[in-house]
Formats: sequence, structure tokens, C-alpha cells
Amino acid sequence: MALFRAKDEAQFITHGPADLSPERQPDGRLSRDKAVALTAAVLRDGTLNFEWAHKRLDGEAFPAEVLLSRVVLDGKPFVYATVRDVTARRRSEGESRLLWMAIEQSHETVVITDAEARIQYVNPAFERTTGYARAEAIGRKPSILKSGVHDRAFYEEMWAGLARGEVWSGRIINRRKDGTLYEEPATIN
Repeated sequence: MALFRAKDEAQFITHGPADLSPERQPDGRLSRDKAVALTAAVLRDGTLNFEWAHKRLDGEAFPAEVLLSRVVLDGKPFVYATVRDVTARRRSEGESRLLWMAIEQSHETVVITDAEARIQYVNPAFERTTGYARAEAIGRKPSILKSGVHDRAFYEEMWAGLARGEVWSGRIINRRKDGTLYEEPATIN
């Protein structure tokens, strides 16, 4: 009831699925027609899970994930609906897509590793800069870029700080796949 902003149960139960939906769903179908078809399908098949455009009693629209289940009470079949507002999830997914696009289009190399320092992701700038294709880098350690210019103490200090949860920032000289050296600013955390 609160999801639809009904003041009480009596106000809520007077509304059917089409009353709690915009006239049309995002696919262009009339909400009323689609609701009838989905209700028939769940009565026949047992359960359905889908996304649906809903609206609250005050008219505010919101995206929802709906689980319809057929239940039998006193020998009669009914449809039980579980509705979850997915507005926050959609916003988060949109922000994630934007972040992914920014990383993919960045001119700076981006490398993501797991806890064992194995590469899980590289962006296209990494491929252009290092000469390693994404498939060649995934699963390997960033040490594939080690130039031999920095001494052991340089890496020990870097890794000790990272192990303490610190962010390392500085310039590093790495080696491309073809063996040529390059210098770049780096931030590692």
C-alpha cells in the first residue's frame, strides 16, 4: 500500500493493475490489455516475473519488477502480486553505464585487478598504450609491464603502502609488449 501511496487498505483494494499503471507500457501496448494477458498467463502457467511501468495513486510513475504467482484459496485460483520499485536500481544502472563509457573512452590506461593482483579488466587505452590486447592481459599480473628501470625497493615501498590501504600516486616507467619503454603518471589503489 505504501508503495502506491494509498492512505489505507480500503483505498488500495479498489484499484486494479490497470488503475495503477499509465495508459500504455513502454512497449506501446495498452496497460489494461497487457495486464489481462499477463493475468491469464499466470493463471495458466503458475508464475511470471517481469518489469512493469506503474504509477502511484498520486499519479507519479515508477518502474517496477513484478512477480505474479497463482495461488489457490478455497479451491479458487487467485493471482498474488509482489511489486518492487526499481527506480534506485535503474538510476544505479544508468550511472554504471556512464562510468563504464567514461572509462572505455578515457585516454588514460585503466587496469582493474583482483585481490591476487590478477588483471580482471583493461580499457582500450591500455591496449593502445601497452600493445597488449585485452585477452592477453586478463588473468595476468601487471608485472607484464615491469620495465626493470625501478629497483626492488621502489616496488616494495609501493606494495607496502597499498597493503596498508594507502593510494600510491607517481610516475612509473613500464615496458610495452614490443619491449619499448614508456613513462606514465599512475594512481594505484
